Amino acid sequence: ALIVNSVFAGNTGDSAPAVSAGFGGIYALNSVFYGNSTRITGGAVGIGEGGATIRNCTFWGNSGPSGFSQMAQFYSIGNNIDIDYSIVQGWTGSWGGQGNSGVDPLFVDPNGSDGIPGTEDDDLRLSAGSPPNNAGDPRTTGLPPTDLDGHARVLCGRIDVGAIEFGIGDFDCDRATARVDFAQWADCMTGPTSSCTGCPAF
Repeated sequence: ALIVNSVFAGNTGDSAPAVSAGFGGIYALNSVFYGNSTRITGGAVGIGEGGATIRNCTFWGNSGPSGFSQMAQFYSIGNNIDIDYSIVQGWTGSWGGQGNSGVDPLFVDPNGSDGIPGTEDDDLRLSAGSPPNNAGDPRTTGLPPTDLDGHARVLCGRIDVGAIEFGIGDFDCDRATARVDFAQWADCMTGPTSSCTGCPAF
């Protein structure tokens, strides 16, 4: 299974309600698994004998019999997981890899006004101070040109962790949208010949 620029949110089931791969492998790239719950065993994602390669993904708010532990985010039958530059709630480091952590991704409003994950009012975009900003694997290749929202997949020089890139309007790439950014909008509106070369965050 190839999973790219995707969000799995608010699913429920007895086991692995978001993704279950009994025998085949999983390649997950720049995706978010949020607020999925399993009633009996395992986590939101169940990885079988084929193993998994995971890059730049976020596993957060998924729950199971073990609460919100690492196992509730994903579990593996064959213990063959290759994971890098991802955020996993309850991260213990047992899977190894580079650039992984268990820090809160600080989504804008992941449950929305109704308080229920997986519904239309959810906002799984990154906030200005989100740890996933520019924290993805700098060697990442093979991505589509846009993120889940249809904006440029890479802004400010390095890919973010997750399905939606932060940085729209952040012209100076300081991870915040402020007056100095607004001041550049008018120049960028003049087109590709403006002094705001490329205007990648526009």
